[in-house]
Amino acid sequence: MRILSASEAIGPAWERTKAIFFEPFRWGRSWKLAAVAYVAQMGALFLPTPMQMMFGARHMGVPRPAVAALLALVGVLLTAIMFLAFYLGSRMQFVLFEVVATRSGTISPLWAKYGNRVWRWIGLKLLLSIVATGVLWLVVLGPFRRLMEHMPQRGHAPGPGFLALLFALISAIFVGVFALMLLSSLLTDFALPFIALENASISEALGGFGQVVKADPGELFLYMLLKIALAIAFCIGGYIAMFLAEIATFIPCAIVGGIAWLVLRNFGLPGKVLLGVGAFLLFLLIIAWIFYLAIAALGYVLAFFQAYALYFLGGRYPLLGNLLEPPPAAPVTAIEEPQLPPLPSTPAADGIW
Repeated sequence: MRILSASEAIGPAWERTKAIFFEPFRWGRSWKLAAVAYVAQMGALFLPTPMQMMFGARHMGVPRPAVAALLALVGVLLTAIMFLAFYLGSRMQFVLFEVVATRSGTISPLWAKYGNRVWRWIGLKLLLSIVATGVLWLVVLGPFRRLMEHMPQRGHAPGPGFLALLFALISAIFVGVFALMLLSSLLTDFALPFIALENASISEALGGFGQVVKADPGELFLYMLLKIALAIAFCIGGYIAMFLAEIATFIPCAIVGGIAWLVLRNFGLPGKVLLGVGAFLLFLLIIAWIFYLAIAALGYVLAFFQAYALYFLGGRYPLLGNLLEPPPAAPVTAIEEPQLPPLPSTPAADGIW
């Protein structure tokens, strides 16, 4: 597979995503693949933010020990739930990688295949999260302390200094989280394939990622810019598409509900009961349909970004490139039979008899 630039990789990635979801197209199969991509997104990062709840005890109006114990318990439970979601997402990232790389439609064997390698990947993401959280905390610690010192008293409006500090703190957190998400995304794009295909160690995977960066830093920077631009474009387009889909869903449902009300409004209590039950079921149906559409649309977009990363990396990583575009088989030539030399002539053979 030849090396593709950041812009050249968009076309084949889009075509591959269409082929995965629509060749063949089946409602259940396509939605299952979209759900895999959606769940894989939960493995992007693990930031145990609920654990920060216990630090808010001093600002509560109840005894501090009781608040600290309650917040600690809630924080631990929520963190455990978040880690479970992070584990599921991390393992699904491997599944999504192979689904896109090999166009496989079976999920269970892929889920079992990467059961051991996922812990290495989780360790790398946890290390990244811990280091990034520490750096971010050091950056925002000063503004946070000053913000607490300028906290307005009850019944007083906040001053301009407080609002400026609040804006600076929110901006620092936003920039830090964005940079962390971008780095995590690049690791998923360019380090995970080495673990998936070669069972590489963390250092080997990071070394492969470093080779990609050193080989063509300009194209990698353009890849990041295009990925951000495409994400913004898909986000805007997705909101418009979802709005139109919701309108298209609500109109027939409103017509059905109006007809049911006209028919059942004169049937007294039984009619009201039927209307209530029907409205509740119709509401559940609408929510389920919107949920189905949202998962399908977002999953398709996430699968495209996976394909985009693979095609950009494929020409720079031959083992992956051969999966995306298998090399042509060598032509088979016919085996010629060996020619035996002629036998020497003898008198008998010359026809003396």
